[in-house]
Amino acid sequence: SLFFIPYELNNIRQAIAMGLFVFAIPYFFSKKSLIVIMVTVLASLFHSSGFLIFVSYVFYLVAKKIKKWFYLFSFFCALLIYKLGFGSLVLFNYTSVNRDVYTNEFNESTSFFQILIRTILVLFIMFFSINVEKNNKIILNLFNVYWFGYLLYLIFMDNNMISTRFNMFFRILEIVLIPLIVASYNLRFNKNSIYVLFLIPCFILFYSSSVFIDNIYEFFWE
Repeated sequence: SLFFIPYELNNIRQAIAMGLFVFAIPYFFSKKSLIVIMVTVLASLFHSSGFLIFVSYVFYLVAKKIKKWFYLFSFFCALLIYKLGFGSLVLFNYTSVNRDVYTNEFNESTSFFQILIRTILVLFIMFFSINVEKNNKIILNLFNVYWFGYLLYLIFMDNNMISTRFNMFFRILEIVLIPLIVASYNLRFNKNSIYVLFLIPCFILFYSSSVFIDNIYEFFWE
């Protein structure tokens, strides 16, 4: 409700594509490529970001080869690409994204506080994804897809609107990742403890979003 009500049509179209992204996740696990492609095509009919579903699927398939040093290496690579401006160069010159809209109307950069909060949450989820009980490869591979979204967030953080679009698309994986992490622990005490640890930051984020002026919708009754 917080997402749909105040947002304009373009954001709702991306929200539908994001929902189809979640729908496709079980087919990532079973490696049913044809269904993933079909869902990608369907999602792309609603919003161009739908193509990220297939990109994420490819990343998921190769994620099992990723080593721990890759996270630090890719983090600095993303910062370098951001600093050199390669991300915006490719996005504006080789895609249908309207340069004027994102350089004139929506040209605000991402604040340090926004980056800090985002990074803390990513590191929090990373810790449990890497150290999950039974060394669950599905969780780790899915986190790597989530990490890919974070890298895109860093690459385009000079334009908050673009980085937010990528951020929203991949952050929806949290509703899959967090339950999988909690469910992977055998002991009830561990499950409850991990659940509470995730509940606290998630509630803070939810509350901060609910009081944000753009998310306050007044109902008028006749």
